Amino acid sequence: MKKINLLVIRAFIGPFLIIFSVLVLIFLVRFILMYIEEISGKGLSAGTYFELFFYFSFNSIPIILPLSILFASLITYGNMGQHNELTAIKSAGVSLVRILVPIFTFSVLISFLSFYLNNSFIPKVNLKAYQLLWDIKHKKAAFNLKEGVFYNEIPGYSLKVDKIYPDGKAMKGVIIYDHKERSKGNATHIVADSGYMQLLNNETYLQFELFDGKRNSEHFDQGETNTNKYVRSDFSYSKLMFDLTSFKLDETPEELFAGNRQMMGVDTLQSNVDKFDSEYLKEKRMFSEQIMMFFKYGILNDSTVRVASKPQFYSVSESEQSKINAYNRLRNLKYQAEQKSSHLESFRFNSSTFKIEQQHKYVQSVACILMFLIGAPIGSVLKKGGLGFPGLITIFFFIIYYVIYITFEKYARVDQINIYAGSWGAIYTLVPFGLFFVYQASIDSNLFDLDLKAKINRLLNKKAKIV
Repeated sequence: MKKINLLVIRAFIGPFLIIFSVLVLIFLVRFILMYIEEISGKGLSAGTYFELFFYFSFNSIPIILPLSILFASLITYGNMGQHNELTAIKSAGVSLVRILVPIFTFSVLISFLSFYLNNSFIPKVNLKAYQLLWDIKHKKAAFNLKEGVFYNEIPGYSLKVDKIYPDGKAMKGVIIYDHKERSKGNATHIVADSGYMQLLNNETYLQFELFDGKRNSEHFDQGETNTNKYVRSDFSYSKLMFDLTSFKLDETPEELFAGNRQMMGVDTLQSNVDKFDSEYLKEKRMFSEQIMMFFKYGILNDSTVRVASKPQFYSVSESEQSKINAYNRLRNLKYQAEQKSSHLESFRFNSSTFKIEQQHKYVQSVACILMFLIGAPIGSVLKKGGLGFPGLITIFFFIIYYVIYITFEKYARVDQINIYAGSWGAIYTLVPFGLFFVYQASIDSNLFDLDLKAKINRLLNKKAKIV
């Protein structure tokens, strides 16, 4: 039996690792295409981009693992059936269920690994990933001075160069507007015939060396005359320094992202659920007490017995005013009730969202076992290996699983169904199908026999006999 176990596991490991790697690459490409416009052109090093892609390659592992097991199981048992290996093993007295045990055990181990990663490792990776993504998205584009176009990204300055020579440093026709003091507009205007620029101190500063130019400055005199002085000077050589620290990649504190549910494990999620539920009950109780204050009347001094107030007689004007006051109070009460209802709904929605995220970690782990129960028996019955037909079946069942999960989760978020029923709805729906497929495979059913040519021949032969 050990040889059979090793045979099956060796046949499974290769396709599983290949499919897993390809799916990680596909999900990573999906991420790059989604954010390509926001992360490109920022002048970042290759190491920074590698770090970002490395973090996000782990982000999709909980989804990839069930899909990889489904695909690899179909290929493994399909290949074994196609090459008559399953037939040989069965002829030795080994049942199909026993042949499924090695990969089933592997799937169980993968499910535990998936839960560990999803609960302990991936939340930390998500924290690093989204922090870095935020910093990159909000970083200024790399310094890129183009010919004939005003460049306004340096705080307090507008620059324009008529020509930049091939070395990227020598310039011709330089114009600089200094508007650091916004209230005074472009207080200083510099025009130079030529210049030379270079980045200093690890691209922290930009140095301009200007030749044969003019400097025009406007100074406001706040003395008794309150006049403006216009100063013009010529220079043969001048040097300017621009601060480029605003172009650096700032590191946002991790604490700002730690409150997101994707950065939390099961225990942290539960503590947040308890907090939201506690706040919900507290706010609901306080509002109930506030509403009761509108309806209390005729209370005796000892506050123990309530009696109706004695009849009072009002004039017509006093009666109308009483109606107006009552209407205003009821309108105010309605407004407060609507506001409080919205506030309470936010607590309930947040609690449901965190509960679903908590259950999501368990569901993604159990999905590894579910996908095996679907893929392995179908592959053993179809007896078709390769990537074509198993790939179609994989996509079909994964789409079904994903659609069911999203649908049930949507209803759970709006409190139309129970949180646990919504989170586990896809598992509950597909487990019977998985067990049914295992049963059909164990009795060598031809339920999944898709050989249309053979079926047509059998049908024609039956008709011929009847005739």
